[in-house]
Amino acid sequence: MLERYGLSFNPFPRGEAEQYRGDPDRLDIILFDAEKEKLRSFAKELDKTVASFAVVGPWGTGKSLFLIYFYKLLRNMYGADKVYFVYVKAPSNVEDMLTRICSELKIPIPKKFSYNDVVEAIRQRVKELVESGYIVYIAVDQLEETYRNIMQLEERLVPNLVAQLVETIRGKLSAMVDKRYALGIAVIDTVWQELTTRWQSLAGIDTLRLRTLEQEEIGIFVMRYLEKARSQEIIKEQGLEEVVRNNPLHPFTDDAIAELYKMSRGVQRNICSWAYDLLEKSKDKFDKIDSFVIRLLIDKKAYLRQRVVEEILPYHPMRVPMVVREVLSYIGLQHGSKYGIMWIGPIDKNTFLLNVKGKNTALFCIAKQHIDLDDIEPLLRYLQEGAAIGNEKVSIDNAIMLQVVSRQGVSYSKLIGTQANLQLAKFSARLRHKILDKDSLEEWGRLTAFYLYIKRELMGYITSDSDEDAEVREIIKLVGLL
Repeated sequence: MLERYGLSFNPFPRGEAEQYRGDPDRLDIILFDAEKEKLRSFAKELDKTVASFAVVGPWGTGKSLFLIYFYKLLRNMYGADKVYFVYVKAPSNVEDMLTRICSELKIPIPKKFSYNDVVEAIRQRVKELVESGYIVYIAVDQLEETYRNIMQLEERLVPNLVAQLVETIRGKLSAMVDKRYALGIAVIDTVWQELTTRWQSLAGIDTLRLRTLEQEEIGIFVMRYLEKARSQEIIKEQGLEEVVRNNPLHPFTDDAIAELYKMSRGVQRNICSWAYDLLEKSKDKFDKIDSFVIRLLIDKKAYLRQRVVEEILPYHPMRVPMVVREVLSYIGLQHGSKYGIMWIGPIDKNTFLLNVKGKNTALFCIAKQHIDLDDIEPLLRYLQEGAAIGNEKVSIDNAIMLQVVSRQGVSYSKLIGTQANLQLAKFSARLRHKILDKDSLEEWGRLTAFYLYIKRELMGYITSDSDEDAEVREIIKLVGLL
């Protein structure tokens, strides 16, 4: 029934960018003409040189699409059968990155990983392909995941591992051969700023900076997609000639565009996904899509939480302490006076100390489906003996054990062992057990979405001070501080 809008199909893309890997000719990027021209110039020169570039910007601004768009340009210039494309998404660490590149290049992976040997094997394979007439393009997407994972390891390991990541990108992968080769990476802007500030050598990589759209650009953005699906025959059949002439955005109204901007904060991925859903949900009900229809049909927060847990920050046990620590430290610093919460700091990598209404409270995070006595013994020791914060020993008045699990069809008895449960009962006056469902958008989804919001990677999730305060109150309840 999209014919009622003068459309032959729904033109708005949705889903992950790698859907275009197999057929990049379907990919088109609206706006960002200067950035597209920069990629075009890289592609033109590649026959006699090499290129390395970083696509940098907030979440949802098209970084992954730009990586694959460059592949499209190379195919169009040099021939689809002459471009060897290697695509690695969200590598967990340097070893994972290099191993997956080997897999894509059809290099046998040794049982025992040797960094230098693997890098040299990649270099030799790239050289062979180039000498055989190929253009080789390696794209590493969502590099922020690699950086995040490294930063969660023991503090003494972090400097060397970050240095290895930088050396891999700048010193190894960007310098495989002297022509017909390109390296592209995509990374969140805040992470790239941290890396380039500490490691000046990365500043030598050409950077394409993407951004969110302004309100007036959203109208152009939506109109360009609608033009792809406009059918003059259908427009005439539906009697829409004057309607479309007067409003090229039909069925979207001007106030709908303003509402999309307000909800999305100009994030292109959100605009495309919401526009797609609005067309599908409205086609049998509404002749036009205005701000009322948008507010009626789109649950912004639920949508963004789902995108977070499915695509942006998929659940991993290692991320639980990181997310909880960053969220609670932010709440303590920004909202603590209102709720009587003071952030003091980490006791160990899984346990954090807060003062809640005058009581020192240890919050212990664990992401295990089943907890035994061994898992909670450090927390019990803190309750009995106190804990060291820096050079100072402090007493612990209360504790919360925050267990993040999948609760689907699982009884409480399967989540915690008998001996651990007896200790919980023994310390019940001072120790509470809170369970968060990792599959719940209202629980783990809420925490991770707020984490990305405070990291400025989920713009539009919260749009006002009162909205943030309401979200903070729900999070405090979730973790048992209220």
